[in-house]
Amino acid sequence: MVSATGIWGPLLTVLAFKGEIPVMGRFFYIMAGTFFLLGLFWTVGEKYGIGQMPGDFKFQRGNTVFLLPLGSSLIISFVISLLMWLFDRLRGPRGPW
Repeated sequence: MVSATGIWGPLLTVLAFKGEIPVMGRFFYIMAGTFFLLGLFWTVGEKYGIGQMPGDFKFQRGNTVFLLPLGSSLIISFVISLLMWLFDRLRGPRGPW
């Protein structure tokens, strides 16, 4: 067991956790999962036409291309909002505030 005394006590206590993931580690797991899901969504989305929907505008003049994906942004925003609402409902009741 690591002794948590002296100036290094709090650091050693964090490093010698017992089965719990420290906050920074949890953050990196969440970020890795988020990037994985975004990459998966990107590859699957290209296959099924996300980015080429009605409401997605493409302006081209010469060598310059400007893309304005309004339709795709609205659908992605709706899906993310729906998932967040679902996760909030599944988490259950919180405090009295």
